[in-house]
Amino acid sequence: MSVIRRIEVDNFRALKRFEWLPSAGINCLIGPGDSGKSSILDAIDFCIGARRNLQIADTDFHCLNVGAPIQISITLGELDDQLKTIDAYGLYLRAFDASTGAISDEPEAEQETVLTVQLAVQGDLEPQWTLVSERATAQSQTRNLNWNDRVRLAPTRLGAFDDHNLSWRRGSILNRLSEERADASAALVKAARDVREGFGEQAKEQLAEALQTVLETAVSLGIPVGAEVKAMLDAHSVSFSGGTISLHDERGVPLKALGLGSTRLLIAGLQRCAANESSIVLIDELEHGLEPHRIIRLIDALGAKEQKPPLQVLMTTHSSVAVRELSGSQLYVVRCVDGEHKVRHVGTADEVQGTIRLFPEALLAPSVLVCEGASEVGLVRGLPAHLLPPIALMMFTGLGPKDALTLRRDAYRDGKIALKRSKTGEPVFWPCPKHLKVILEKAPKHDAITLCANSDGRPWTISGYRASWRKARITLEKAGRVGPALTLYGLRHTVAVILREIGYDERTIADALGQKTIEMARHYAKGADLAPKMRGVVKSFDAELNKRSTKIVKPGR
Repeated sequence: MSVIRRIEVDNFRALKRFEWLPSAGINCLIGPGDSGKSSILDAIDFCIGARRNLQIADTDFHCLNVGAPIQISITLGELDDQLKTIDAYGLYLRAFDASTGAISDEPEAEQETVLTVQLAVQGDLEPQWTLVSERATAQSQTRNLNWNDRVRLAPTRLGAFDDHNLSWRRGSILNRLSEERADASAALVKAARDVREGFGEQAKEQLAEALQTVLETAVSLGIPVGAEVKAMLDAHSVSFSGGTISLHDERGVPLKALGLGSTRLLIAGLQRCAANESSIVLIDELEHGLEPHRIIRLIDALGAKEQKPPLQVLMTTHSSVAVRELSGSQLYVVRCVDGEHKVRHVGTADEVQGTIRLFPEALLAPSVLVCEGASEVGLVRGLPAHLLPPIALMMFTGLGPKDALTLRRDAYRDGKIALKRSKTGEPVFWPCPKHLKVILEKAPKHDAITLCANSDGRPWTISGYRASWRKARITLEKAGRVGPALTLYGLRHTVAVILREIGYDERTIADALGQKTIEMARHYAKGADLAPKMRGVVKSFDAELNKRSTKIVKPGR
């Protein structure tokens, strides 16, 4: 079975520049909406899909920049012998180094032989498919894959409209199940004049192997098709062209009438049966049309739990059910970093796998917040947006309620907080932990002089915030999200507890919290400069929060 070894995309939709080396099995792209996941699948489909033409618009160019060409290159490995012969594509065969991901223009004895297909679109919107070879270019030669080879290598795409795969037509998965072909030429007119069942009995023998495979696959996946499936003339067919012969259940109802989820599940099962002919599957939004238990069944049908992957699947999902069912080796997070899209492997360490199982929704969000305990998590989940920033300041910097509520906007600059404690007069300097940055950036916009504001966009009063906090706390207690008797001052102890547990001395903790004394009987003079000291403290504090991510994780707002 052929597999995609390397993907390179330039100037296509959301992707200004993108490179990726997918694995041979399940590759599930996760991340927030509009992060470029669907663009990646579309790029693959456009480049190696079985199509003779392609409709391209200006909107397919990154940022509408039609001056920079769209260029998509897909390198295919595990080629069959037919594709590797010198007579077929000798000048275009290349070498792929699996250890580095590098591609050489000439085949090497110790490396895998591959072909690279490239799609280029200039400002005239005309697509051009070619095989990549520096040797061929030097000889002024160009060519594309033969059409038959292109059809064999083309990926199967599961989307919103998959019913064409339930008819014997060009590009259908049914044509890949066996070499059988029904001769409908003589029977079509007779069937049209008489009854569709007349042709159904004839096709039953001609397509026996394919029908049996469809039946066994449907039964194994729990799809109701009855005791047998039949190949009958499609009741909706208005011409004797491709698609005239389609699948029906035992009552003669076309399988095209199945729901979206059942159709996707059946086609995924059939794709496994046809893996020797076509082994690459593209699925955008895996969960579309499926209940949770059938999401799990689809994932199993794709071979996610098998030691040797039967298919190479490139898919996207926003379903926590799907994320929980997959291993860290099958999950890839898509992020745009400095204008370039990156795919990052989630990882296979035990603590990573534990996080996936316990908090899969966290991996689907733009950011992740790591909290110390269940009460903090309950607050983050349950508090209204305008109540959350002061709480976050108390939780992540140890500020008291008054200092958090009266903190001026200009005291937070370049990701750092600098102020004097109202109670002690001691300076506090905190480079913001990244979790706090996320909350402050997501906070409702306002014009108040203070960093935090109420729902009217005005500075909080101490009494006003306490009243709102008390109402929210009671609601959260009744919902079981926080423990009883949680206080605002109690929240700031989270910082002290974590710093103490990771080994900081009492003086450093006192500096972090802006305390003049370690205990009532002792007095200390203040150090000259807090900034260098606190940068190290916050770095350790951030690292410890990340370590605790397997305990409590919550997607950012």
